[in-house]
Amino acid sequence: MNTLIIIGLIVVVVCAFVISVRLRQRREHEGPQQRTDRMQRDAQRFSRRLVSEIKLYNESRVADGRQNHDLYDQLREDIDRSRAMYDKANDSLADRDYFHEAVVEILCDGDAAVLGADYPGPRAHTIQ
Repeated sequence: MNTLIIIGLIVVVVCAFVISVRLRQRREHEGPQQRTDRMQRDAQRFSRRLVSEIKLYNESRVADGRQNHDLYDQLREDIDRSRAMYDKANDSLADRDYFHEAVVEILCDGDAAVLGADYPGPRAHTIQ
């Protein structure tokens, strides 16, 4: 049994290495627009993941915040912590605030008014 586990781990490590090499090669051949598009997709995906986790772990507070129009006050610590993580990972994408867009879409169900008056708002242009 131990031999199978070791073989399985070796296979996983080799596969991870091959995948990382192929991704690195693909990125080396990207043009500037392709790189920008990829970075924007990654930023959008990361912001949606962060906000989805907030919603997943705080379902009752999300519902209360929507109903009372004080969602930001209810989730301030989680939103601010996730915002800081997003900003740190995506500091070069200042032209669009994907995090704000994810907050409005996922937490607010499209209605930014439920965030309340204390929400600082988007940091850049958004489509919302």
